Parts: sequence; C-alpha cells; structure tokens
Amino acid sequence: MPGSPPEDRLAGLKARPHAGTPVQSAVDGGQPRAADRLSRLTARPKFVPPANDPTADAAARRHGYEDRTPRKKPGRKPSPRTGQLHPKVMPDISAAIAAEAERLAVTQGVLVELMWTAYQREQERAHD
Repeated sequence: MPGSPPEDRLAGLKARPHAGTPVQSAVDGGQPRAADRLSRLTARPKFVPPANDPTADAAARRHGYEDRTPRKKPGRKPSPRTGQLHPKVMPDISAAIAAEAERLAVTQGVLVELMWTAYQREQERAHD
C-alpha cells in the first residue's frame, strides 16, 4: 500500500485499551494478558535456612565437607597509622606544607605529626 493515504493504513489497527484493563482476545482463549496476570502476583520472601543449623553441619562433616570460609579478611595487614586526616586549608598554606614536607624529605602526614608535637610542647610550656 505504498500509494494509500495514512488513514487507510491505520484503519485495520485496533485502539489499545487503557493500560489498567485486562485485554482479552481469541488468541489466548479470552484470558487476561500475561502482564496483567503477573501484576496481581504478590512477592513472597525467599526461604533462607537458618545459618547455624547443627544438623546440617554434622551431616556435612560426615560427608567430608569442611568449613573453608576465611577466618580473617585476606590481604595486606592494616597499618598502625590508621588515623587519616584530610584537612581543608587555604591554597597558600597547602603549598607551604607541601614545600616544607618536601624540604624535610617526609610525607605531609609526618610533618603534621611533627607540628602537633611542637604544638603540644608549646602548650605544656604555656601552662607551666
């Protein structure tokens, strides 16, 4: 129908009913569409067996199964320096701290520790 007007091409199409109403047709025997049947289903929680079932554990051991779950988190051991600081400072102060840390050949964290130690000594002298 290449030469027919658009109205003729659309004449054979049926208007779709509102999305909330079930569609019945002769193809599916007058039954609602699958999507409408599925929308009426309710969710049920999945059965999860108890985590520490001694009966299941005993049966597994009898059959040769062993618990192979890792006891600790694998990987690198944590560093003793776990307190991380991420201060927001003015750009000129940040540049000065970076330059001083580079001049002393230490990290900025070590420089902060040195500055804190000096601050504490100064506070102790002020209170004495």
